[in-house]
Amino acid sequence: MTSRPTRLSPIPRKQPAHLLDPTHPSNPVNTVSHHPSRMADHSQQDKGGTITFSLTCKCISEFVGCTLFVFAGTSQWAGESGVVVSALSHGLSIFILITSLGHISGGHFNPAVSLAVFLCGKMRAITAILYIICQLAGGILGALLTRGLLAEILTTFFLVHTVLLTAIDETKWHAALSIGLTVTVDILSIGHITGAAMNPARAFGPCVLWQIIDGGNGVAGFWEYHFMYWLGPAVGAFLAAALYR
Repeated sequence: MTSRPTRLSPIPRKQPAHLLDPTHPSNPVNTVSHHPSRMADHSQQDKGGTITFSLTCKCISEFVGCTLFVFAGTSQWAGESGVVVSALSHGLSIFILITSLGHISGGHFNPAVSLAVFLCGKMRAITAILYIICQLAGGILGALLTRGLLAEILTTFFLVHTVLLTAIDETKWHAALSIGLTVTVDILSIGHITGAAMNPARAFGPCVLWQIIDGGNGVAGFWEYHFMYWLGPAVGAFLAAALYR
């Protein structure tokens, strides 16, 4: 009786080097899924992980945010605007501040919020105290900066600061919205005080045209104070750039 030949095991083939090395980028183990969330996770990891900010940066963020927020509200009181205008100014400004500064300090801009975060165990006592001090100091400064040249300086600072934080290094999805709403808040805040130019060209062009067409009737006083539409934006841009750097 003829015996059945034994089936020989296949000779193992030598695997390519990249399949034997678990650290090789082309190894299937290291292949990254194309799912959006996975891609985002890896890109963050490749860049060194989540960016963390020092306590000093966080306190400065709270100070600047509270200054701008209180300025927007106090300017409305100075102009005796209606409740709707005041509500829009407050609501839009807090949206802009949280989208531009929230990733730094958490975007509290309110001692009550900082106190609640501390009581929930999400913040150390010393951090909460420093936050509250900076918020109160920012509130005082914001209330002081509601007249003429100072108003132009702060509104230009607000605008340029938003541009730098949302549209310079890495454009965020909300950059255009935040910048546009910043202009809206600035006009709501000091439109009744200076006209809220925030832009020398915006103030200079209409004034020159008015001078040519109407012979300057009614703009004499405007020329007298025209310097603030140049000095205000220049100082505001300088301060925003200095803080950004």
